[in-house]
Amino acid sequence: MVLQIMVAALFVGGCERVARSFACAKNQPTRMVERDSPSDPRHSRSIGPASRSARTISFGGCADDPSRAGLSGVRALAFAAYDRASLAVGRPNVARISTSALHVTHSNQRHQVDLIGPRYLKGLRRQWFFLVYRDVFDGAVFVEFQPKPRLETVLAFVVCAWQRLGLPDVLQVDNSDVFGLTSHPGSLSRFVRLALLVGIDLTYVPEHEPWRNGAIEHFNGWLRLQGVVTSQERLLAIPLHSPSQVRRELLAMMDTCFREHIHPDLNFQTTAQVRQNLSPRTLPHNFRRHLQPLPVPIGRVTFIRRVRQSGRITILGAKFQVGKRLAHQYVTAILYTRTMILKIHSGSHLIKQFDFPFVGKQLL
Repeated sequence: MVLQIMVAALFVGGCERVARSFACAKNQPTRMVERDSPSDPRHSRSIGPASRSARTISFGGCADDPSRAGLSGVRALAFAAYDRASLAVGRPNVARISTSALHVTHSNQRHQVDLIGPRYLKGLRRQWFFLVYRDVFDGAVFVEFQPKPRLETVLAFVVCAWQRLGLPDVLQVDNSDVFGLTSHPGSLSRFVRLALLVGIDLTYVPEHEPWRNGAIEHFNGWLRLQGVVTSQERLLAIPLHSPSQVRRELLAMMDTCFREHIHPDLNFQTTAQVRQNLSPRTLPHNFRRHLQPLPVPIGRVTFIRRVRQSGRITILGAKFQVGKRLAHQYVTAILYTRTMILKIHSGSHLIKQFDFPFVGKQLL
């Protein structure tokens, strides 16, 4: 037993040294030389930023730790061994987002969607945005690269995501205007109506707290690499000059994330393996309901809010007084569209109930 512990300690220590050396190597230039035989330069091959190998290495950014972007297959295997050793000795990996913390147990239980931008391609002044959609449990992802999106663009995007990944039980979004907020307090946007129409419960995270969409914000870090000229973040590890080029690289990235990236929290399976026996609810390929006027379907919309000092919260532009005693605490507000009743919960307790001041058309 003592011998086994000593061997395990030596293995973990060696892996830690290897991991530290790889962490230092990640700051080296993108262009590198791999040799099949160290003594024979004829077997050397240059990996330039425009080669397929460079793209594959770049898309290794689908891994859970940003420090591993750009690692070769051998290095990735070494990190995988280090992860297993860490798990074996009970070391938590703080770089990962535990799905158990988000209370998800299966695919299509909870999805998240986000808008990233603006971004600027090299030599162009036009603003571009990433629309990112992700399954919290298995990491399945769908991404599009679009000009500044209008509401109809976002509706078409989520319809495509539901056709590819399936319909979730819950869709979690932030409080951006493209995801439901309107200039008319008390109105329900077409985004809200479409989600309710296909049987999805919407959940809005607290205002000004984008980290609440932790799974998708974590993935968004992989759109912060080289390639797109911007003062804030960068896209991929190769120069990108046109929207069509970005979209081709995104297709390759999504395929790599789906078929090659393993998830230690899911028994080291890929997303494809997790989903191989899944029978999701999906939309038909000829679904066009989002192009027509939408009613207010029966369903519920959930809002997580932090109570202000005045004791008020804001729901879809309408203000509600929940009490100063709850100031700076988080409450859950659930809007039931059949009765237009808004129920405020603190933990598991119902504390107040309001008639929601719905305004707007029954068809929008």
